[in-house]
Amino acid sequence: MKIPHSSFLLACLLLLSTCSFDQEYQQPDITLPSLSINDISREEGNATTTFDFTVTLEGNNFTRVGVSFETINGTAIAGEDYLAIPKGYLLFSPGEKQKTISVTIITNRLREPDETFEIRLSNPVNAVLAKSTGIGTIKNDDVLDVDVYIPNGYTSPNSYPGRTLVWSDEFSGDSLNMNFWTHEIGTGNNGWGNNELQYYRPENTFM
Repeated sequence: MKIPHSSFLLACLLLLSTCSFDQEYQQPDITLPSLSINDISREEGNATTTFDFTVTLEGNNFTRVGVSFETINGTAIAGEDYLAIPKGYLLFSPGEKQKTISVTIITNRLREPDETFEIRLSNPVNAVLAKSTGIGTIKNDDVLDVDVYIPNGYTSPNSYPGRTLVWSDEFSGDSLNMNFWTHEIGTGNNGWGNNELQYYRPENTFM
């Protein structure tokens, strides 16, 4: 059977139109953008200091992107070395690429080891996590040779910054408190190995 010339042309046009439609309306790329946070290492300082962590969004965000964050203790302790952020949330508008999380560092003048804490990202919306943890390193910059200052004289302070008193005896009675102290009695025989000839007696203890 012979196909009319006009019908053949119509079939070709329909085929070309279908191919063109498939190319024009192919499935779009649905790859989600990724979120990452940087690490910070900085000296503690003696004035108010902040660690500004940068959260970066990489890829195309045609809609809003959200992510939760919080601080996590390491060797640095919240309330002693930095101010905690128990729960925070970042919201990126379409096209927005960076946000900042600021953490306040608590400074002191005590020499101590370098300490670390974390900012942890979680529960991303319309994104994936590429680097979810930012490590903050508080570098010691105090140069005192001693951690506790003992003043001259017979009276010492009752407290020191960053220190907790665990025991003391003020010798306020008229006899030694035997719950705290014991007598090590020498016999006069070789003096515990250092050739002392003395004989030690509890009666020689007085307040």
